[in-house]
Amino acid sequence: MDLTELSWPAVAALSKDTPVVFPIAALEQHGHHLPLFTDSLLLGEVIRRAREPFAQSVLFAPLTWLGNSDHHLEFAGTLSAPPRTYLDLLEGLAEKGFGPEQLAEMQKIIDAEKSDLFDVLANVAYAKPPVTREVRAANAKVHINTRFSAKQQVFLDFVLSHYVSVGVEELDQSKLTPLLRLNYHDSLADAVADLGQPEEIGKVFAGFQKYLYAAPV
Repeated sequence: MDLTELSWPAVAALSKDTPVVFPIAALEQHGHHLPLFTDSLLLGEVIRRAREPFAQSVLFAPLTWLGNSDHHLEFAGTLSAPPRTYLDLLEGLAEKGFGPEQLAEMQKIIDAEKSDLFDVLANVAYAKPPVTREVRAANAKVHINTRFSAKQQVFLDFVLSHYVSVGVEELDQSKLTPLLRLNYHDSLADAVADLGQPEEIGKVFAGFQKYLYAAPV
């Protein structure tokens, strides 16, 4: 079933157990020989083929071509959405009945309980093997160590430890103040002294996250 072809009463009448596929691709560089839309073209074909045998049992949403491609922004033509976009998407799915329990079950199915939900979606869309949060954190540290001050690195190491042990929800902007209080023993003044004004701290917290999804150095 194609979501774009159904009326709202038809969607409302579907069983709550109907599987829904949300294809997420990208618009990013693919070298000198391939178009920027390569990922979207490939995923579009995957979805076209998958739709045929599941035409009556699975609901397919339209392909989303805007991905998280911050690590390709130095190449002309690349467009990218911040990680927050996908957190908002997950919250929206939860409101429609695809909450943490259902997504956690998907993680178990592909043995990705120590990975991000980003990896679950990448596995479903591209059959990419999941990468653990521990490996993503280690790769990110390579970038962090050359792009942030020593004190910022210490704080980001603390954030990464929570990300590895708890999950991607620790990277939500709403978690920043609690993490600062925890790391600085409730002294936000000390945090400002080490890391700069609140606006700068916010940029550091949001800015390092793209390196979790960058290609390993």
